[in-house]
Amino acid sequence: MERQRKYIVYGAGRLMVSAEDPDELTRRCEVLIEHYRNIGIDVAWTPNDQLRLFTEQFPGDKTRLRVRAYRQVQELEAIAAGLFTASNSLGDGEGPYIGRTTGRSQEIVHFDPLFAPRNNKPPGIAIVGAPGGGKTFTTLTIAYQTASRGITTVLLDPKGDAKGLATLGGLGDVRILELGSRMAGLLDPFSLAESREEGTLLAMETMRLLLGGEMTAERENAIVSAIRQVAVLPYPNLRKVVVELLLKGGVETMNDSRSAYTDQMISVAKSAGNLLEVISELPLGNLCFSSARSDVKIARDRLTIITLAGLSLPSASTPQDRYTYAQRLSVTLLYLVTHYTRTLIVDPLFTGPKALVIDEAWALTQTTQGAQLIAEVSRLGRSRNTALALVSQNAKDLLAEDVRNCLTTMFVFRSEDAEEITADLELLRISDNPEHRQAVATLPTGRNSECIMRDIRGHVGTMRIDMSYLPEVTVAFDSTPDDGTGRVQSSARRIVTDVTGRVLGVVDTEAEAEALRARIEAETGAPVTIKPDESAVPSGAPSLTKPDTGPHDGPAAQQYEDGSTATSSNLAGARYVGGPPLGQ
Repeated sequence: MERQRKYIVYGAGRLMVSAEDPDELTRRCEVLIEHYRNIGIDVAWTPNDQLRLFTEQFPGDKTRLRVRAYRQVQELEAIAAGLFTASNSLGDGEGPYIGRTTGRSQEIVHFDPLFAPRNNKPPGIAIVGAPGGGKTFTTLTIAYQTASRGITTVLLDPKGDAKGLATLGGLGDVRILELGSRMAGLLDPFSLAESREEGTLLAMETMRLLLGGEMTAERENAIVSAIRQVAVLPYPNLRKVVVELLLKGGVETMNDSRSAYTDQMISVAKSAGNLLEVISELPLGNLCFSSARSDVKIARDRLTIITLAGLSLPSASTPQDRYTYAQRLSVTLLYLVTHYTRTLIVDPLFTGPKALVIDEAWALTQTTQGAQLIAEVSRLGRSRNTALALVSQNAKDLLAEDVRNCLTTMFVFRSEDAEEITADLELLRISDNPEHRQAVATLPTGRNSECIMRDIRGHVGTMRIDMSYLPEVTVAFDSTPDDGTGRVQSSARRIVTDVTGRVLGVVDTEAEAEALRARIEAETGAPVTIKPDESAVPSGAPSLTKPDTGPHDGPAAQQYEDGSTATSSNLAGARYVGGPPLGQ
């Protein structure tokens, strides 16, 4: 210290202990000595120095040390470092880098979605905010980082914003499942369930969601009877419930004795059957109303993006009794897709880490069935090493008790509506005062957007999601429209996959499409046609469906010689991505 001419501080630590009697005083001193010993500090209790130590504490006297033993010498910097300071550290300190806190001390934020279930905490993550605030970028960042670490990641993406992930390197064998007419029957409740009993219950909940307020007690009785009758048949499905029973009058037609009651129930069954048939004929209706069966499964140890192009989701402010038939079907399909991903979580043979990300989660949490399903997935996630991320525009959609109890980490982006700000503060579990309301209402948006994060330790602060160190990721995640500079919007590109969702390539121009077509033809030996939003189908290849399939089984799917099928759709991305040779 003398050679470096540093400032030093002489100090002497004193601990004053008081009690009502000598015995209690002795006991308290021993407890104090033992406490400090446990944290590596020796406290000396010297009986001969007690009077002088006591007189040192008298106020008004000249400051002096009457006992010079145990004096400590420290550098000034060491004393300053021990003072109380304010910090805005966020995150769990173990996960990958996702950004920095804002303000004077910009600290690195580490976040691992699986930190909570590993530490026996609820695994839920909430990402809320108005459009354009940055929640899509945050969602894709979390999905990208989990997938890049080899974690089985499933992303439910009704809007198609996540397809840019398929254009990035380092994610391995990305799968994209576009749920449409070519996957007829994939979301049939009986095929999703592990048992007939579970299939019966799931079919009943599906019917309640589809009919909404039009589900009267008489209709429910007729539909439940039809479902139970079909459940014991070989290969049960919802299509049989509607066509083979309800449209013919339900189970009451099997009763030889007729009465006014049976005639009334037959009329009710036909009415419900006609209504359900109208819903089943809507776009995407054959996903759950079909006699076909689809065995496409979610792949392990890779990223799977599930899209539902053409969903007509209602706005968050629309009451459930005002939903149109198309909106009821869309909410029901989102519920069934979530149940479809649940099979991966409950699989007892797969105990590896998993992450489930649900965009437009409000469509689920607004229904009783959806909220219960989210709560069930959350409970399973804690024991099955699964993280759950819910993305919504309004925090109010995540405040139901079953949903809120499963959340430990929240990302709240800008909101200007007074009621939404109230819900944001309640979700963050901080006091509702003018300062906090102003903080939510003035959060930056756009390319430099910020959010308020509450981490697993209960710390709350503002931060900015940062992926600037990976420019290609930032480009792939950009969902803003073309600003006139000629930049290709994410959703304006096309991706080609096989029937399992494996990415074969991404194209921007006709020349790239032609090169991809030639490559697939060379590998399959069959002619291929690639068109926007249509299938890349080799003509003359055998069909995957039976020749006598009906209209609810979807168009006949075509396959290559190795059994794979190529499809084309719009995709976000920045370059051509060649897949591995077909059949491998």
